[in-house]
Amino acid sequence: MTDEKLISAPDNPQPETTESPSLFDQPEGSDWFLVFLISYADNYGIEQGIALTVGGSLITGTLISGRTYFEEIAKALERGKCQSKNGDDSADLLKTMAESYGQFSQFYPKLELTEEHPVRQMRYVHLRNARVVSPTGHISPSDSVLWRGKLANVDGFMLGEITVGNS
Repeated sequence: MTDEKLISAPDNPQPETTESPSLFDQPEGSDWFLVFLISYADNYGIEQGIALTVGGSLITGTLISGRTYFEEIAKALERGKCQSKNGDDSADLLKTMAESYGQFSQFYPKLELTEEHPVRQMRYVHLRNARVVSPTGHISPSDSVLWRGKLANVDGFMLGEITVGNS
């Protein structure tokens, strides 16, 4: 038992308790090993290539933390990579959106390698440079596409990113 309270976020609701759940105490249908990999991304910033099978589609990219996901969305908006069709007011709108999205990163703890992090029930998986692999092997082009999906919808995964081969 520990006196540390669990972190609650809108996409990670759980009752506050003084007892940390086990890594194996995850929502129905969630793979404990994938949860383990996500927790290393969220708690320690360890990013790695992965390919996920989701509803018959294969999605590949780099597994990142939820914090990084929201920080990178905010940075993309700040750089103007996202466009608005509203004319002159779009710069102010994008700035406001960037600030808002950046605040969502607060739902994920700052990375401190020296601290022990509580186990949380994971609900989402986050990828950078996400690409969809078609059944014919064609990989959709990507320019820093960020992807967020429900962990419970992941049917399977393999470690390592799928890339275009030189055959």
